[in-house]
Amino acid sequence: DNDAALAALAEDHKSQLQELNELTKANMDNMTKMHRQHAEDHEARLSHLQSSHQEEIQGVKGHLQTELEAKEQAYKTAITALEDKVKSLEASSSSQDTQELTTKVESLTKEVVELKASNNTLKGENDGLLKMLENLQDSMNPTRA
Repeated sequence: DNDAALAALAEDHKSQLQELNELTKANMDNMTKMHRQHAEDHEARLSHLQSSHQEEIQGVKGHLQTELEAKEQAYKTAITALEDKVKSLEASSSSQDTQELTTKVESLTKEVVELKASNNTLKGENDGLLKMLENLQDSMNPTRA
């Protein structure tokens, strides 16, 4: 009778152990699945953020480029107008005082030189900003980092 009770206890223990192992495996499977889902969600959020930052950087870069081109065109127009004025003054020199004409030509020539220098400075600054944007864009790209 004791042997039968021991055998029953052993069988009960064995079945509880098997049930515990199955529950532990199911629990581990669920935890693994949750971790995998969390990692996938994280990757999706990261990808979305990188994409939106890339778009924002492209927008800023495009805006800077457009701004530079507009300023450069304005300076070129001003330089051309000043150069035309100098030519006009030189052409009409016979009807004006030479000293006054020389002063105007020198003043306009100086203004042209200053505008050209300012334009080159702005170009350099814009190139620097574009380079900084490219570096920022590169640093956000995980394949290049």
